[in-house]
Amino acid sequence: MKITAFVFLFLSIILTAGYWHLDSVTYYQGEKTDHFDGGTFFNPYDKVKNRFSKFLKWCLNRNPAPWPEHIEVESHDVPPPAFDGGIRASYVGHATVLLQVNGINILTDPMWSNRAGPFGIGPKRVIDPGVKFEDLPKIDLVLISHNHYDHMDRDTIKKLVARDNPKFITPLGNDAIIKSFASNANVEVLDWFKSIEFDSLVINVMPALHWSSRFMLDRNKALWSSFVVETSAGNIYFAGDSGYGSGAVYEAIRDKFVDIKLALIPVGTYEPRDLMMMVHNNPDDAMRAFRAINAEYGLAIHHGVFQLSDESIEQQHSDFTKALEESDISPQNFKMLKVGEPWIIE
Repeated sequence: MKITAFVFLFLSIILTAGYWHLDSVTYYQGEKTDHFDGGTFFNPYDKVKNRFSKFLKWCLNRNPAPWPEHIEVESHDVPPPAFDGGIRASYVGHATVLLQVNGINILTDPMWSNRAGPFGIGPKRVIDPGVKFEDLPKIDLVLISHNHYDHMDRDTIKKLVARDNPKFITPLGNDAIIKSFASNANVEVLDWFKSIEFDSLVINVMPALHWSSRFMLDRNKALWSSFVVETSAGNIYFAGDSGYGSGAVYEAIRDKFVDIKLALIPVGTYEPRDLMMMVHNNPDDAMRAFRAINAEYGLAIHHGVFQLSDESIEQQHSDFTKALEESDISPQNFKMLKVGEPWIIE
């Protein structure tokens, strides 16, 4: 049996943290729905079974492909204070994208920390953020898809609140977590298929095929989601973190929004496939998702920053290139940007 000191330490801490919060964690209380049983949330489109024993076995015996210790950012993007000539998307890294549209600056799942985990441990980023925090324009709006550490980063959120006091929009239950470390954060929580106006935008919280947890024993106590942002330059879809499954969750997006101008779709964290397939897209699934929502342009996210599964960075890129070629989708329409690379869609 293979076990690293890091894995043992990481599991020990989060299991201990989960034990002390077992009886006290209540992120959300509300009536039962088709995705909430009164205590925990679940996926109504495709059932994601509790695979903790399989996950633990993988953690103890995994043999991941090697990743580089560090990659230099080729060119840091220095975004303008605002943008109103279409959609400007800058790939900061992982699930973090700076979207500039209608003169409004939006961040998705902002993550500037060096590690994705509690107490300063967890997977270490191999490449710095593509936009330096001090070069960020004033952030007006932040979309947080769920509470995993690589998507809801405590230190980054605290810095954003202190500097810009943006509006945070996130699915049910996540406000309790954010408020626990940023009590003055301006947070709005919404259920799936609910919307809120923000300036000239309409933000829609939509389904995703995933799960949530900050500790091992608060599993699915807070909801996960995707988003559709309605803008005068076109609708923007941010998948957050999602598997493909039967495709039903993406069809639900298409049924409500017939035009998606730009889709931010995750393509990484997918091996071993039998463990990851219901919660993370691989590049083939990303192409299916792009087709399912009938998007005009696609931006690959959730790759090349944190080693969270067994495939290499090179495999993420080669699998994406192969899937794109086999899909007959134009490389001009679905891009895997470099960290720090911007893309303007008019």
